[in-house]
Amino acid sequence: MNRRLFLKGAGVTLGLPILESLGRTSAFAQTRPANVSKFAVFMRQANGVAQEIRNGDGTVREAEMFWPTAVGDLTDASMRGRAVEELIAHRSRLLMVKGTKFNFGGRGCGHSGGGNQVLTANEIDRTDPNLDRNLSRAVGESVDYRIAREINPMEGARRRDPLTLMAGPRTGYIAEVLSYGGARDLRGAQRNPWNAYQAVVGMTGASEAEFERIRSSRQSVNDLLREQMRALLGRTDLSRDDRDRLQLHFDSIRDLERRMTCQLPTAEAGALRAGVMPFEREMTVDGMRQTVLVVDGSAALHTIARLHIDVLDVALSCGYTTSATLQVGNGNDGTPYTLPGFTGAFSYHWISHRIQGDGDMGTAINDAQARHHQIDRMHARLFKYLCDKLAMRTLPGGGTLLDAGMAVWVNDLSTGPPHGYSDVPWIIAGSGNGYLKQNTFIDARQSGRTVAHNVLLNTFINAMGISSPRFGHDSLPAGELAVIKR
Repeated sequence: MNRRLFLKGAGVTLGLPILESLGRTSAFAQTRPANVSKFAVFMRQANGVAQEIRNGDGTVREAEMFWPTAVGDLTDASMRGRAVEELIAHRSRLLMVKGTKFNFGGRGCGHSGGGNQVLTANEIDRTDPNLDRNLSRAVGESVDYRIAREINPMEGARRRDPLTLMAGPRTGYIAEVLSYGGARDLRGAQRNPWNAYQAVVGMTGASEAEFERIRSSRQSVNDLLREQMRALLGRTDLSRDDRDRLQLHFDSIRDLERRMTCQLPTAEAGALRAGVMPFEREMTVDGMRQTVLVVDGSAALHTIARLHIDVLDVALSCGYTTSATLQVGNGNDGTPYTLPGFTGAFSYHWISHRIQGDGDMGTAINDAQARHHQIDRMHARLFKYLCDKLAMRTLPGGGTLLDAGMAVWVNDLSTGPPHGYSDVPWIIAGSGNGYLKQNTFIDARQSGRTVAHNVLLNTFINAMGISSPRFGHDSLPAGELAVIKR
């Protein structure tokens, strides 16, 4: 029987990974949902990817730079030279799916329209005149909330909401776009990894002095639970594998605390611990006062995203949540990207338009597609970091946490310049405990036409052990995307 385990003391309730040694009578044990090792986490990139774009006459406008060179079994050779090359280390666990589409048009803005649909597969509200363009809203819940309300751990009288995280400033044309608790209920994301970490490890009753010692890196959550940890590790019925699992868990917690306190620049670490987002400053940009990322924007964005991934690693391993999202960049991510081999730093949104502008007019960025390709590679490395973390977590009976669940790299657009809704990229790592195919690249087209992506999302839901005949808007097809199932 699977168990959910906690250590409690000094105002901290720390969840532990699944252990094989401790049974029903353990003083540390508490009933754990049977499917707790399953999870779905969605990491979102903005602005499409540098995949092939064709002109109306069928000629190639931009060459393919993202997908493997051939559908079917993945090989190192088919992935090399493309953005997905960064994921070769996890090739045997990967499922890549192209040929799906968002079925509904946006409402004045392609970015919000895509963001509204990517995890909801639902229509955009067209009844409220105030919910237009960057304020538009989907009229259904997102897949992370659908999973959470079925199988997430209980929190009081209801199931805990999914863990909703975001790296990047909330200001700009669009902020969050990803997670919906229901129709028009766009949920705010936690942007501060320190605050997210406190929630995950249950730091609700520690004293201010204890908080400060942890914030200043003089103490760890581990120190608050030292006696309980010693008692647990000292049990004679604890297997060697369980000791390794616990040690990895405790080390991950201490390493995360150190990264948030020691490895950030001093000023940024202090801002993070004080609840102020690091690397962000208020500035006037194009005549508008807004918060922007300073120093090296892309490095700052991905630094915060990695800290969020560290939190996700702890949260998923101890069963704090079964579903989560990480939005990288705001809605139409304008982070300035400094890229090796390229001169200057342009807004990612400009790069995705291929011009120095947010619309259809501006000076051409001649190497924009190559820049976009490098940004895709940066997001691939970020996704690899997530996969690396989850693949280190072993489970009783064999396999890893990544094998039991699924990490999904999503985008709320398909391509750069057209900002289209067809051929939206999906990269899945993990089989959903054997539910999904792996080591393969699939084109999901049927009779040469792209398919509604709601069937892909519905397959994810069913992989979590939830019986779901349909997900998304009622006008969309029922069932699953059978071609991706084992």
